Amino acid sequence: MAFPLETSKAFSKAFPDPEHSGEEERFIGIGKTEKNLSVFVVFTLRRKDDVVLIRPISARFMHKEEIDYYEKETSKTEKRRGG
Repeated sequence: MAFPLETSKAFSKAFPDPEHSGEEERFIGIGKTEKNLSVFVVFTLRRKDDVVLIRPISARFMHKEEIDYYEKETSKTEKRRGG
């Protein structure tokens, strides 16, 4: 199953995942549900004709420790970029 790339607006952050990329490039998406629960999604991108699709590999709710870690790391990254 794959979803149109517009669905990616649900991710507040998306990062390449070179450690787990093999034959296809994988990404990690972090976002929130409508009920404000943090989610962690691993996905790859596929092209079908002129449309880029997201193919989910796994998805789960994040633990508090993970939320704290990713918020801290993204804050560091944004500061280095001047944001």
